[in-house]
Amino acid sequence: MTGRGVRTILGIALLLSTAYPLAAQKSNDTVRIGMAGPLANLSSYHDSGAASAFVGHGLFDTAIGYDERSGRYQPLLAKSWRRIDERTLELEIRDDVKWHDGTNLDADDVFYTYDWLGSPDTRLHLQHQWDWIDHVEKLGRYKLRLFAKQAIPYDIARLASVTPIVPEHKHGLLLAERYYFGRNPIGTGPYRLAKFDQGDVLLTHTGAYRHGGEAKPVPRIAQVRLHANWKFEDRVAEFKNGALDLLLNAEPVPADSLARARGAQITAAAGNGMLVLAYDTRAKGRPLADGRIRRALDLAIEHTELLRSLPEGVRVPMALCWPEQAGCGATPALPASDLAAARALLAQVQGPVALTLAAVGAQAAMQAEIVARQWRQLGVTVKVENVLYEEFYIRVRDRSLDAGLFPWHAGVMPDVADMMQTFFAPGIWDLHEDPALHGFAAASDGAMDDTARRRIAGQAFAHVAANNYFSPLAPLPSLALHGADLSIDARGRYDVHGFTILDLAWK
Repeated sequence: MTGRGVRTILGIALLLSTAYPLAAQKSNDTVRIGMAGPLANLSSYHDSGAASAFVGHGLFDTAIGYDERSGRYQPLLAKSWRRIDERTLELEIRDDVKWHDGTNLDADDVFYTYDWLGSPDTRLHLQHQWDWIDHVEKLGRYKLRLFAKQAIPYDIARLASVTPIVPEHKHGLLLAERYYFGRNPIGTGPYRLAKFDQGDVLLTHTGAYRHGGEAKPVPRIAQVRLHANWKFEDRVAEFKNGALDLLLNAEPVPADSLARARGAQITAAAGNGMLVLAYDTRAKGRPLADGRIRRALDLAIEHTELLRSLPEGVRVPMALCWPEQAGCGATPALPASDLAAARALLAQVQGPVALTLAAVGAQAAMQAEIVARQWRQLGVTVKVENVLYEEFYIRVRDRSLDAGLFPWHAGVMPDVADMMQTFFAPGIWDLHEDPALHGFAAASDGAMDDTARRRIAGQAFAHVAANNYFSPLAPLPSLALHGADLSIDARGRYDVHGFTILDLAWK
């Protein structure tokens, strides 16, 4: 880690080790949350960042809900649905839900949302999430059918996780200016927007939310105020001074320093995040195109050392997906550390080995230093570079990446589709251009039977392990710093933070 990074962590640790007043807003029933910002847009369609998803879960509803505890899909805006055939879903929409402006929800809104997302004229950052939609047919005021272009095993997962319903009477009227809907949105969720600017958002409980069920419980806090600030040190100072009750994305400062913060607690929400180590094998002139080097690097990693800095109880990923996700197959065990075997492999390589390890995010940066030290024991020259996500993307795009350590949140849905499509199918993140992986991705996308999909994923993971392409290096818990009078139900939601504003309550 650079000297600047060490000084930053020590400085934050000093802030947290100082007694400070927590002027909590429990008496006003308002929780004040500090998060990375700014919040430019509250619609996840137009702002794909973690902050908009966190806020949007309170503002909007999907047609179908998902309860992480039971692992089941549940009614939300659709009171029922059925699969007519492999390409067709029929949904019956609730007749007792209103938008925040008092307008009644009906099938026109759901039809409009799905039709807009499936239109070839719609251009969104994550458009691939809905490119399977062919068309929509309305069957009545509260019933419609959604048709896919082909058999899609993950259509319900997409609808439940990343497809909030928007109002036709407001979103639809914006035409080419739909981006601005997210500046003054209305939804059907348990919170409505009371104030919005890029650094300060206030949500208030509608008081009339009853259709969420177990998947989306009634909020237990009347108001949520969100303060957005890019600088973590500034957010820590706000928390110290009593201006915040909850600090999201707390950087991994030493646990003993955090414990010394009087009146503060740390909740490590396991969520579905993990740190992934990936080798770019595409450029044949670069060192990691050589499978012997990749194998040697994997054999040099002592995984238990990577886990020592993490909170107790976090679950350790064994693959690029989690067992509860539909279509997630078994994976071979990670190789045990064997420096002798690693050195023997490198002895077969002519000339010295030098590479750059790009780390995305604070937790990845800390783990990257451990991995680099282990690799250096082999005689490999390693340079660790801490980069923003945008820089990491550019390196992937330009084929200038050697190795990368980056966060992966399992596609933030209870299905393996995003993992298969992102890492194994042809595209920008296809770091290996391996026809075998392309075949596994296509087979998984077309298999409607979950057992078959899990078998396909298992075969893909075996191929990945045999070629030392990827490995799930460590868990990526979301660290939340909060006052002692606030509790977090960290149920492990499919959200980057592992929980949402609906999971907060006063003690």
